[in-house]
Amino acid sequence: MKEIKEEVIHKSYVTKYKALDGTVFDDSEECKKYEASAKGMLLAKYRELEIKMISEYNLFGVGSEEYYLSIVKLKDELDIDLMTQLYCLFNPRYENDESRIKEVRDIFRKAVETEDFLIINRGCDYDQHDSFWIFGLLTDTLNSVVKACDPGAIIEIKDDLTYPDKQ
Repeated sequence: MKEIKEEVIHKSYVTKYKALDGTVFDDSEECKKYEASAKGMLLAKYRELEIKMISEYNLFGVGSEEYYLSIVKLKDELDIDLMTQLYCLFNPRYENDESRIKEVRDIFRKAVETEDFLIINRGCDYDQHDSFWIFGLLTDTLNSVVKACDPGAIIEIKDDLTYPDKQ
């Protein structure tokens, strides 16, 4: 019998925590603190994109004050990136869903390309306004409502959020 030595490599796994921007942490609490601060920074940038709250227009009538729907204007790829980061931050179940993220980015891109306004639902009184959902493009939303009443009607939105004069 001959004694031989073999090299054995053991794999071990450690748990790491990855923040939305890709920063990796060893401790979940540190990651949560970091994301909380990132959330604040992202929301501050988001507020610069907000034009108005929909409740200011009394669009939904009675009770509209309890819903936080805002009208947002995106200008470029940086705005698309910001909105995508916020979407993933508030909806972590989708952050690894490439098809969902592509769908979301396509909506944001269409808003930039068509220079349309975007309606974002940031929640209601019941969830402490701590959510982030895409309601849709303002023109698409209004056209779907108007077409339900008049199939031939089309609405155009100006930058000042007024209706164009009919010719």
